[in-house]
Amino acid sequence: MIIKSNTLVLVADGRKMLLLQNVGSATSPALAALAEEEVDNPSTHEQGSDRPGRTQSRVGPRRSSYADTDWQEQGEDLFARHVANALERAALDEPDAEIVVIAAPQTLGKLRSQYGGQTTRRLRCEIAKDLAGQTSAALASAAIVEAIEAA
Repeated sequence: MIIKSNTLVLVADGRKMLLLQNVGSATSPALAALAEEEVDNPSTHEQGSDRPGRTQSRVGPRRSSYADTDWQEQGEDLFARHVANALERAALDEPDAEIVVIAAPQTLGKLRSQYGGQTTRRLRCEIAKDLAGQTSAALASAAIVEAIEAA
């Protein structure tokens, strides 16, 4: 796939987001960072210590417990909503830009349900791949371009 000039590229997972824009040409893409954000979302056992609630049946001696709340999963859901809103705002700021989303598979599923109207209309490609953990900007940019071209 060719990345046209001015294309917005979102790279995300459950904790980190990188919003890029192709400031180069379609033949020689150059991705520049527009926004970068990372949230601290510790594991569930570090966030909550309460035991699950219990209930007793009205009839008979049966007892059962409620499921544990997965606080980390809820944090990732909120972050996905935030990322989708940031992508929608960027799409409104760049009226003629196409959009490419690269996200970890679970995060991609959460993002799809949160896309706004502009994002949905201009979405060119979705790639289920976790590239948000890349450390160096140059390494991340090269890996992102490679993933998009392979799609």
